[in-house]
Amino acid sequence: MLTLRQYQQDAISQLYDWLRERKHDHDSEHNPLVVAPTGSGKSLLIAAIIRDALVQFKGQRVLVLTHVKELIEQNHAKLMAVFPECDAGIYSASIGLRHTQNKVIFAGIQSVADKAALLGEFQVVMVDECHLIPHSGIGRYRQFLNDLREVNGGKIRVVGFTATPYRLDSGYLHEGNGRLFTDIAANIELLPLIEAGYLAPLTAKRTAFTVDLDSVKKRGGEYIIGEAGTAMMADGNTGKAIEDAVYRASDRQHWIVFACTIEHAAEICHELNKHGITNHLVTGQTPKKTREAMLQEFRDGRVRALVNVGVLTTGVDLPLIDCIILLRPTASTGLYLQMLGRGMRPHDDKADCLVLDYAGNIERHGCVDDPNINLGKIVEDREPGEPVVKTCPECETIVHAKLLVCPCGHEFPPPKPKVSDVAANAALLSTQWEPVIQKVTRVEFSQYQKAGSEYPVTKVEYYNDDGMWPVKVATEFVCDYHPDGSWGKQKADAWWKFWRLTKYQDNSIYLRQAYLHHLFSTGEYVSHLRLDMRGKYPSILGKSFCKPHAIPA
Repeated sequence: MLTLRQYQQDAISQLYDWLRERKHDHDSEHNPLVVAPTGSGKSLLIAAIIRDALVQFKGQRVLVLTHVKELIEQNHAKLMAVFPECDAGIYSASIGLRHTQNKVIFAGIQSVADKAALLGEFQVVMVDECHLIPHSGIGRYRQFLNDLREVNGGKIRVVGFTATPYRLDSGYLHEGNGRLFTDIAANIELLPLIEAGYLAPLTAKRTAFTVDLDSVKKRGGEYIIGEAGTAMMADGNTGKAIEDAVYRASDRQHWIVFACTIEHAAEICHELNKHGITNHLVTGQTPKKTREAMLQEFRDGRVRALVNVGVLTTGVDLPLIDCIILLRPTASTGLYLQMLGRGMRPHDDKADCLVLDYAGNIERHGCVDDPNINLGKIVEDREPGEPVVKTCPECETIVHAKLLVCPCGHEFPPPKPKVSDVAANAALLSTQWEPVIQKVTRVEFSQYQKAGSEYPVTKVEYYNDDGMWPVKVATEFVCDYHPDGSWGKQKADAWWKFWRLTKYQDNSIYLRQAYLHHLFSTGEYVSHLRLDMRGKYPSILGKSFCKPHAIPA
């Protein structure tokens, strides 16, 4: 029996409402998106829509496309579990099945890319993990869909399913030129699922260090994986990270570790072995039966850690995972969310999933329910006229045009990396963050003018000198020099009013600054700042003072 949760039924109803509104619009092809977070039951959504299509419209045929055999098998198995009488088949070379005549076919794009005529007509095509379809160019998905339109008399309905409706190279899937999808018809939000207990919450502990990747180059907007791997291994980083993880995750029993390259993963396994942490290394080269045996040992608790190189981000259901160790950096928000999604499936034996990030991903991308999505910002490191990116013909991964192979193991000569003394300390859910209180012992003022800006500003820097070396706590910019009546000047006047120095309103800015600097230098003023650390730079939420009467009337 097919039993849907309320949010799943709502999403399907929203999709159907969207389709009904465009039922008679024949001027253009409308293709909707369904956004469903990892762990929200995307396979069940697909099964329910297929059942409705076949029950209500007897002549319909449905094709479900995706890129990995695990998702093909998972989606097919879910449909047969809830709709066993359905006439459904599989066309996938990697699975060893090539069905062509069924009402419903689950297919791998690699296997059917040139088989549109063989498969015949379909009224509905569902694409799982549809963010793999590029905006422009003719990749395997685009070419196949074009061929299928010809077979189907010129038109088909394509419904996309994804947890991340955007691409690093081109932005949101339903926006811009060349888009295949036209609207987000249904969007299941992440946070309500966590609050209702349908997904497990993530929690992060401050790690001992974060590898600084500023010197690692990007191509196609993503870190060159070989350079990143070498950076993560340099100066004993792997050993230090694993030692720190063993300490912080001592109470966690099912770890998944994301590595950059096979060499990097092997080093991680070596370090885990030194600490008595049983583990398996899973890569794209691991034979299917061996991999299945490894995953089963992990489920049974005979192996504590799975170390993987780019293969356990989709299509794997391992709800026991209670610790994610990020030793692979990524500039892709989508990949970041996929990695963290591995730990969000609920299980009776876990309350949450711990995330230990040694690659700066949390600071880079933010909370999983409200990520910092930086789209379309490709590094211009190509010659004029060269293409920026291309799509891997096997796995549809986006890589830079200069890259000779898919970044699953290719090594590039790296510059010597640096290790940052600032460790990961960001929230993983927007409801988890708390203000940070920082001590202040000194305040400095200076005039600053950004290149291209018409007006200078007063730069106010707060320091704590109590440690081995001065630490800048936060910075404020006060728009003293902006025109009267402007937003910046109003904010500046409010800033000075806060210090109750309005009686110096007629004095020069320099005199006001000098007087305020004198007050700070007496040590009678700000003692602590209350900061929001979620952004790139600390944001000041409030100030504490040494004495209640510190600010003069």
